[in-house]
Amino acid sequence: AETARGANIDEIRHLCVGSSVVRRHLEDNPDDRPRLLDLVGQGFALWKSLPIQDVIIQRETLFQAGMQRVVDVLGDYELVPGRRLVDTTVEERLGIQMGWSAQMQTSRMAYMGLS
Repeated sequence: AETARGANIDEIRHLCVGSSVVRRHLEDNPDDRPRLLDLVGQGFALWKSLPIQDVIIQRETLFQAGMQRVVDVLGDYELVPGRRLVDTTVEERLGIQMGWSAQMQTSRMAYMGLS
């Protein structure tokens, strides 16, 4: 869990720094926008070709099994308003994660000036 936590923190840091670098670059070099949009498009295509959904489902299935062992600890903790974590399904959490990821991508693209 600590390794995954550290990796996630590192990933967020990389995304923030990268977004800032791209934003500054575009402020100084607005003519590079089409080239960077193409590059980001290639990155999105590559990402979609990876079996990330399978990995998330596997992780969430293990999480589901573990969560059932500590229901009393989780209590009424809500993953999203009105939805207790202990009542969620693997598919529901996957949908929430994909939604959050899409929102982050959209906001990051807007921040960089690439939306």
